[in-house]
Amino acid sequence: MRHESVGWVALRTKPTEGVSYALVHPDVSETEWHEEMELGAAPRPGMRVVEIVHRASAKKRPPPDVLELDYAGALVVRRDVAKRAFAGTGVRLEPIAIHRRDSVVRGWVYVVVDAWTLLDRQSADADYVGSKTPSRGFPAEVRSLAWRDAVAPRASIFRVIECPRLIVATTALAKTLAQTTRMITPEPAPGDTPCFLHRWAKIRAFDSNPRAESAWRAMDRGEKASRRVALEHPLFALAVALSVDHGPRSDTRTSASRHPVTAAAYAVLVDRGVHPITRKGALPEITSAHRYVFGLERSLPDDLAKRMIASGCWNAENVERERQELRALHHAVAGPPEVATRKLPKVRAVDRFADDVTAKQRQDVLASLAIGLARIGVAADAPAPIVIDALHAFVDEVRMGDQTIDAKTKRALGVVFADQLHRTLGWQWSSLSNESLGVVSRDRSYAHVPRALLERVARRGAPSNTIALLFNMLVEGKPPASRPHAETPIA
Repeated sequence: MRHESVGWVALRTKPTEGVSYALVHPDVSETEWHEEMELGAAPRPGMRVVEIVHRASAKKRPPPDVLELDYAGALVVRRDVAKRAFAGTGVRLEPIAIHRRDSVVRGWVYVVVDAWTLLDRQSADADYVGSKTPSRGFPAEVRSLAWRDAVAPRASIFRVIECPRLIVATTALAKTLAQTTRMITPEPAPGDTPCFLHRWAKIRAFDSNPRAESAWRAMDRGEKASRRVALEHPLFALAVALSVDHGPRSDTRTSASRHPVTAAAYAVLVDRGVHPITRKGALPEITSAHRYVFGLERSLPDDLAKRMIASGCWNAENVERERQELRALHHAVAGPPEVATRKLPKVRAVDRFADDVTAKQRQDVLASLAIGLARIGVAADAPAPIVIDALHAFVDEVRMGDQTIDAKTKRALGVVFADQLHRTLGWQWSSLSNESLGVVSRDRSYAHVPRALLERVARRGAPSNTIALLFNMLVEGKPPASRPHAETPIA
């Protein structure tokens, strides 16, 4: 039965005639743009909104209150409107700029809808791949949404795991949004809601596992339940990562990677990048492999192209068109521009913390590290140069005014940089002679205090960004002159 006491509707935006807006990679022009995949949180570092004019006759006009970004599942709203519309919901608002040919329009925010739930397979009207019963398979199409009281979503606005682009809200919140923005259209039925994968070719169904589902639903409600039982099933492992952990963990990644669809979904929605385990899980099935290699790695190797054509889901013309797109977007193939050196020295592993670091200090460092990595959108186990690239790109956005950060976040970003010196050079977290906490070289010739560098470069209008330069200088063995135990400041 439908949960009539609350009710949910899918949110849509009204189109703007002759003009649309796309979330694109940095430096992509209005004519060569690549739509981002499903987004479950804030955009990746460097992503921006670009105005696309489809007809020369389209009149230039100010953007409406809400931009049409349905393809990526993104929601971008004018800051003043968003503050009124989402007051009291707990939804985060991230600053983002609108890029036109000759100007940058500020005063806009990205609405971070990071609450997740699964479809109620006994109530939602959906077609499932691989089975005629809703206890198995993965939805190929969802026509209407409903949840029973026992499994009803707790958030007022959330995303559906099987359909990541879909944003769903309570009817009360949807009505408020419609009245406040004048651009939101609540739809009782999602219609042609795009599921995670839109092509299906001989993909095996999920096995039914009521125990795993019950364990996840209990964990999702904040109750004690067996994590091990929930992770017996790849779909509920993905659900644990999104709705309980709110981030990647090795146990959920391994479990989700046991099925190609959830392996690719985990990479896009949780890791937000490539990982050997999810890659191995996604590659056996061609549509999941394509989503992973083309969408995340921004490449289309010959072996994958041959598999695509052999599957019957693509022909040679489709494959060539996708290759042309990647060639036109050469910077998107490689991801963000590489600024950090990839030539890392071989160093002897050391403990992250020296003996003089207290338990509370260790806890504070690890907590700040998690906050910083989440803000720049990289996983904790990403290679250090990739972390530095993402940090460098994020600081550039702060300097340009596209991002704003508070003191706590600035310190967290400083901890991220300092910890890469531990990972690449074997520096340790230690108490310094000036009583501050930082990382020191093996003989304590050099010391780096996290806040010093970020205070200088991570501010609007900062004249330079030396994040990558300093990292490269230290990794390449070109620090300033010093002597053992001098703790010469490095910033």
